[in-house]
Amino acid sequence: MSWCKYIVGDSRNLEVVFKSKRLRAADLILSSPPYFNLLNYDNAKNQIGQNQTYDEYLLDVVNVFQQCYRVSKPDATMWLVVDTIRHSGKIRALPFEITSKLSEKFGKNTWNLKDVIVWNKGKNIPWHSKGRFKNQFEYVLFF
Repeated sequence: MSWCKYIVGDSRNLEVVFKSKRLRAADLILSSPPYFNLLNYDNAKNQIGQNQTYDEYLLDVVNVFQQCYRVSKPDATMWLVVDTIRHSGKIRALPFEITSKLSEKFGKNTWNLKDVIVWNKGKNIPWHSKGRFKNQFEYVLFF
C-alpha cells in the first residue's frame, strides 16, 4: 500500500516529522503510551518515562498527544489504550490524568473525550502477588 508510512523517531518531535516529510493530516491516531518507568525499551536514550519524575512523564505524554491533535484533521479520532499504574505505593489513574491534563493545559483546543471502553483482556500472563488483585482489563479512551 503506497499510502502507508512507517517512521521511527521521537514522538516528542511529531510536528517536525510531519512537516519535514510533508505528511498529510491524520484521520486516526491509535496509541498506547509507555507506562512511566515500568518498561525500558532496549535502553534507548531519552525514553518518555525513564529517568523522569511522574509529573515530567505526564507532561511529555500530554504534549505528544497535543501534537497528535495538531497534525490531525478536524474530524480525526484518537483511540488510546492505557491503564492505571502503581507509583510510589499509590494507584495513579493514568487514563484520567492524561485527559484532565490535556483539558487543563489546552482548554477546548485539544482532544475531546467521547467515551471510555473497558477492555476485558481475558487471558494474560500468570499472576501471583499477595495483597494485590490481578489486573485483567485496560481502558480504551475514544477521543
